[in-house]
Amino acid sequence: MNSDASADAKKVQSLVNNAFKKNGYLCSIGFRFSQTQYDYAVALAESLFSQDNVNMFEASTGTGKTLAYLIASTLYSGVTGKKTIIATHTIALQKQMISGDLNIAMNYLDECGITRPTVEQRIGKQHYLDPIRTARKLHFMDHASHKEIDEFLAFCVKLCTTGTGLIDDVIAAYGDVPFDLKKSDICLTNSANDESNLAYIAAKQDAVEADIIITSHMMLLSSVGTAMLGVIEPGHNIILDEADLIINSAENITSQLIQPTFILNNLQKGQACLTTKGKECLSRLEDKLHITIEWFNNKYTGTKLKGLITQEDASNASSQLNEIVNEIANLKKFIKRKGRELPEFGYLDDVFYTNELAADKLDNYGQLMGLHYSPVIQKPSFMVSTSLPASMLKYFTRKGASLFFTSATFRDRYKKGQDVTFNSFIQDLGLKDDDVGKMLSFEPSKFGSVDYILADKTIAKPFIRNINQLNPSWLQYVSKALASIAHKREKALVLCGSFKEVIEYEKILKVNNITFHTSGALDDAVREHLENDTDLLVTPSAWEGFSLRQENNTQHFKAVVITKIPFSPPDEINQIRLSKYYSDKGILNSQQRVSAILNIKSSQLAITKLIQGAGRLLRGADDSGKVWILDPRFPHAGDTGRHSNLYNMIPIRFKDRFNEHQVWSREGKLNMSSSTEHADLIGVI
Repeated sequence: MNSDASADAKKVQSLVNNAFKKNGYLCSIGFRFSQTQYDYAVALAESLFSQDNVNMFEASTGTGKTLAYLIASTLYSGVTGKKTIIATHTIALQKQMISGDLNIAMNYLDECGITRPTVEQRIGKQHYLDPIRTARKLHFMDHASHKEIDEFLAFCVKLCTTGTGLIDDVIAAYGDVPFDLKKSDICLTNSANDESNLAYIAAKQDAVEADIIITSHMMLLSSVGTAMLGVIEPGHNIILDEADLIINSAENITSQLIQPTFILNNLQKGQACLTTKGKECLSRLEDKLHITIEWFNNKYTGTKLKGLITQEDASNASSQLNEIVNEIANLKKFIKRKGRELPEFGYLDDVFYTNELAADKLDNYGQLMGLHYSPVIQKPSFMVSTSLPASMLKYFTRKGASLFFTSATFRDRYKKGQDVTFNSFIQDLGLKDDDVGKMLSFEPSKFGSVDYILADKTIAKPFIRNINQLNPSWLQYVSKALASIAHKREKALVLCGSFKEVIEYEKILKVNNITFHTSGALDDAVREHLENDTDLLVTPSAWEGFSLRQENNTQHFKAVVITKIPFSPPDEINQIRLSKYYSDKGILNSQQRVSAILNIKSSQLAITKLIQGAGRLLRGADDSGKVWILDPRFPHAGDTGRHSNLYNMIPIRFKDRFNEHQVWSREGKLNMSSSTEHADLIGVI
């Protein structure tokens, strides 16, 4: 580190210390001193100037990590003039930091006499409105008046020329996307004309030139190999919050299921937009698609693949896929002069968009991994992916930037009593232990208070053995608990595994003070819960990134109910990806290795989701309440059985409270656990 860099490092580290220390700046404006937050901020400030390309900081709820990294990173960019990129999984967290903690950080820079770095938010096209696509979709509407449609389209054009251009502002103005349209119907796509939304063009340019960019995991990954977030140089820092979800984002961006039946149906619906030569091209493409669909059908019996894909099969499938992708790209040359103005062009546009994504993945990220049968669309598809999707993040370290991963839940927890390690996460990134600098875990010694209520071990498990069906006996048991909580008239968030499960509770419970989120957006269910002042919100959609507070920022929910352990269904896509990875390396017993890895991932993901779900209860230092876990597979205190590693979801500061947990009996009573004295019936919460 040269003398200038050393001076900058000392200045930033000193200012971070002054902000977070006891009786420092934050205390002077009304914050409580937190030793854990201080330790996190100081460690991060030191790492910003280190030679380590990768650092990992786990910080439990209550650490105050967002404010810590915002103050440290704004000081870094303000003092050095170097770029910082902050990437999150959810837009909600970006909005939260922009409207709250970022202002505190900037005010501190003013206090220190440091010029504020420029800050811009960069989000993807899918968040921006495309008025042309919107008009095309509305052409088919027959349940709305021309006046209503014209007024809406005029609003859209104005929003895209003089406003934000964001679909969220459509929803803010109309309560939802009107005319039964979906966000995906009206958003910008890769094949859209960006000039239809001037706000999007301006936002792109502003972000490239900004000192600090706040963006999403998907946008960060999409920028690999491009300058869409500006030129990446040595000394630039990239902070990835909600880091446990970056692996999923990488898998999504590098993977695609390409379904020939979907392509064929949409091409046939859009052929009116093609020239004569285009229809000739379409005829050849249809023949290829019919051959591919027949080949798929010969490979499958129902949902099952007939044996393993051979090398010859893989070569044949790859050849078919490349021909289809190239033919669709060629078809774009033969659109009628005014074909794009026809309403049927929407079908072709969907195919072109899908094809561009597939071509991009084949060119830049991956290869044909195999065939996949989706139980949702009930059709086989080509699966395009890469073996280690998250390894694409190495692009940034090769450019000299440093990566900082931070989250409340991404260290290893799949073994009971495990030390602090990040082995699974490091492997998913395609890294080795030596590639990582600091690996630290922070947890506040005091933050909130929780009592635990667990399921009776003698009740039925959530699913009937050997069939994917919820157990009626278990549903009745959970419903009895929910009815009792509702009777006590205290607010509770009930986290379920699916909309199907919520619907079952709605059938059983005839209680007016419960909001059942059975479909659609979570925002709609929350709105109903607040407007009707119901006591329970039952949903499968609020496990992470969701926080509901009173207007005075006090607790809203006094309990969180987790109905069952959130084990993920078998991950066939990851199985295909890992099988090919180990097969290509010639590793013996690769299927056994893949099974072991997927079992670890399943356990890790379940624990992570349990932590996130229970974390919806405590969002402030003085919050308190109860966490209910109504799945009999969850371990009681002292259990050493099959699922005893799930005990790792309990924060260290609550271990003693967990050991004194109560049990919701099959008779509908709250009892002390078997290791303690029986308690009288005390109702609920």
